Amino acid sequence: MSLSLKKIDELIEALFNNATSLIDESKLLHNHGYYTRAFSLAHFAREELSKIVMLQAAGMKVISGHEVDWKKLMRRFRNHKDKIRLETINNSLIFGSVGQYEEMENTFNSAEGMAELKNDQKNSSLYVEIKEGNISSPLRLIDEQKSSRTIQLAEFSHFQQRKYISIVGKYANRKPIELNVQNMDGMSKEEIIKHMKSIAPVFSILLANHSVDENG
Repeated sequence: MSLSLKKIDELIEALFNNATSLIDESKLLHNHGYYTRAFSLAHFAREELSKIVMLQAAGMKVISGHEVDWKKLMRRFRNHKDKIRLETINNSLIFGSVGQYEEMENTFNSAEGMAELKNDQKNSSLYVEIKEGNISSPLRLIDEQKSSRTIQLAEFSHFQQRKYISIVGKYANRKPIELNVQNMDGMSKEEIIKHMKSIAPVFSILLANHSVDENG
């Protein structure tokens, strides 16, 4: 299944609106002391915003005449760890945009582990589990600070997207462009980091009037 530019625009709008609602609902729950479910909804918002990044990459490929692996995109769309991993990589670019290249590399290198950790935390915030013979209850795992932190990170990603969308506009309205699109699938970590350093300055515009540390 392929997506037209119009359909990409519609999906981005739907995802952004859903993320907005998820963040609003998570804040409402947090303010009433329901920290576990507030955390869950904020996490879901972060995943929805990560899907927008995937679609934006596809949109840029389409308008620049490059092929899109739609099957792979749809697999990543449904894979929770892929969405979490992409958010971490995106945040590493934010560090690079302000010249914090060591932090950028550290964050990039932590992407796989963070994907595992965050996905486990999300599942633990929803379901009662048995771990090593002990009962794990969601209601005892997420405190006020963790809930607040996750909402803050969701709001940061939301801010980035709102600004990016306002700058880029609708893909269906854009004229074809020439763009050198790098396929990072076959790159080593060193090559990917080098490429990320070259494009990191572009992200500085997304940081204006808003900042956050990535530790959540």
